[in-house]
Amino acid sequence: SAGNRFYCQACGFETEWTPEGYLEPIHSSDQPRRSVTEWVSWQNDFCEKKIRRMKKEKSPDAIFSDREVTLKVGYKAEPLKTVMRGKMMLFIDRFSLAGDDGDEKVFPIEDIDGVQVLLANKFEFYCKGSLFKFEFADPRCSGYKYMHAIQKIAPEKTELE
Repeated sequence: SAGNRFYCQACGFETEWTPEGYLEPIHSSDQPRRSVTEWVSWQNDFCEKKIRRMKKEKSPDAIFSDREVTLKVGYKAEPLKTVMRGKMMLFIDRFSLAGDDGDEKVFPIEDIDGVQVLLANKFEFYCKGSLFKFEFADPRCSGYKYMHAIQKIAPEKTELE
């Protein structure tokens, strides 16, 4: 986003937030004007269909990925410690963080619990008794999209509905 414009870097779609509170498509007459609620519903439906398709096809591709993600780990009352930084990816069956140093951490979805999002761009979960928190360098990155995807893959793993 920039100012009152929102855009997709993947497909080039662009929209503008109007004074009336709508998202008005720019350069795209085939897209309707939407309220934020309608946009979130459309986006969630799109995500759900994508995940269903990927599960059915047993796709090896990542659902989402983000660069410049910092992983912090804590155990019980210990303060969180920075472990690594790199590219975070969500697959149908796991999370992975490919570190800038060449190391990789993999978290099978079956081993995680308590998935939640904090302040929109901090994403965390528990795995084998430890808390893993992912912080995005880009404030526009959404931790919510990861939580929402997990709700579709394994709803019992998320804290919120």
